[in-house]
Amino acid sequence: MNTNIFDWHGLYEAAMLELDPAVLRDRIAMARAAIVGRMEKLSTHDHSVSSQERQAITDALNNLEALERVEFKGTRAGENETQARINSVIAPGRSLGGTL
Repeated sequence: MNTNIFDWHGLYEAAMLELDPAVLRDRIAMARAAIVGRMEKLSTHDHSVSSQERQAITDALNNLEALERVEFKGTRAGENETQARINSVIAPGRSLGGTL
């Protein structure tokens, strides 16, 4: 497996493991931005992405959403902007193989 495929994963792990609420929002935002960046790259350059990475992206976005919901009681900063970017990357009728 190409190790560059999961460059976003380090930021995702940092967000999921962050214990300081003052830092957590920024970590979540950075992880989301990296994931969306990867999705954009995949949609324009690499149509042969593995189903494993598609599932990892879907899982990561769902987990970040759940973390935010639990830690910040539903006040998800930047949710609409991030969702709009995700929707613009995924062509109509296409999905990443799960729920976002």
